[in-house]
Amino acid sequence: MVLRRLSWVLTVLIVLLLVAGGAVSSLALFAPFHPGDALFSLQYSVEQARLFLISDQTELAERFLDLVERRLGDLEARIGTEHELVALDYLDQAVNQAVLAIDAAPPENRGPLLTRLATLALRLENILQRLTVIPTTNPDVYANALAKAEALLNSINTAHARPDDSGVSSVVNLSLGLPSDVGVNPAAAAAPTPVLIAPHPIPFPPNATPGPHDFFPLTGRHATLACADCHANGRYRGTARQCIECHAAAAPVNHFPGSCDTCHSTAAWKPATFNHTGFTDCVGCHLQNKPANHWEGQCSTCHSTSAWKPATFNHAGFTDCVSCHTKDKPANHYEGASCHTSGNYSSWTCATCHDQGKMDEKHKEVPGYTSNCIACHANGRKP
Repeated sequence: MVLRRLSWVLTVLIVLLLVAGGAVSSLALFAPFHPGDALFSLQYSVEQARLFLISDQTELAERFLDLVERRLGDLEARIGTEHELVALDYLDQAVNQAVLAIDAAPPENRGPLLTRLATLALRLENILQRLTVIPTTNPDVYANALAKAEALLNSINTAHARPDDSGVSSVVNLSLGLPSDVGVNPAAAAAPTPVLIAPHPIPFPPNATPGPHDFFPLTGRHATLACADCHANGRYRGTARQCIECHAAAAPVNHFPGSCDTCHSTAAWKPATFNHTGFTDCVGCHLQNKPANHWEGQCSTCHSTSAWKPATFNHAGFTDCVSCHTKDKPANHYEGASCHTSGNYSSWTCATCHDQGKMDEKHKEVPGYTSNCIACHANGRKP
């Protein structure tokens, strides 16, 4: 009979322990309490204990980010109450834990983690601006909290461009300056021990955009590029700055050998403009524009820099007409070059081919004769 009673009592105790254990465990899952509630410390201890069961560094970082999100909700729920300060302290501890955990995660997995942390940091800034109690009762703490939130965002956005940086872990050293009687119990916090890691390239968050870039201003199409488009394979220092180093494949065959920005802008390849002042070797760029059997002189002798046509040519001093006008000469044409004036083929004189004096003597008996050959022999025809 006694044994039966003892067995019954043990069974009840076991059931009670299981129920109690389940209830305590559920605190970490449902988190019904906020900082300042009587049972929040128990809930917080269970949350921390569950985190110690996770061995994968990436998963651990994700769970700490979950905790940051939960603490943001706690602080938001405490806006306008006396518990703003303690809620802010628990949130700050969660941010520090998440930052250290992300730094300890494998480099290839940090991008999405940092992107999520940046989103949470933006939400933190928004909630801080809505607090009403701390700005009045603890203005120094409030100012430190705003500064730390901004430093966290800046470290995420810009620290990746410098390979000698150690991620975003430096913000952990920024204290809010909370009063000594308010804060997380260091023994209960169970923050992960900082992990010392060797210098390594830090990948950019997905679709990250450039931060301050005064040393190489990003304008036009450059401003829309993702960081990794130029800083590939973890390379930050020593990235090419000359246009041709990135755009060699875009240059056509026999292209002008000068710098791309001599003609092109960062907005687009076309339209391209070029200041021709001081340049005389046109063929160096425009060889492909020259027709077959074209005059071999410089383009600028006939053409302007605004358009190929109309083309003009100063014939003063030039006597070798055939070198340019062979295509204009009719078949079986006189081989000389002393009949036409520049720019006018329809007007010509016969004196070079025909002795005008002898012609006059020979033709003086012709009725209606004049000394003008064209009067009877237009276009070289016999009368």
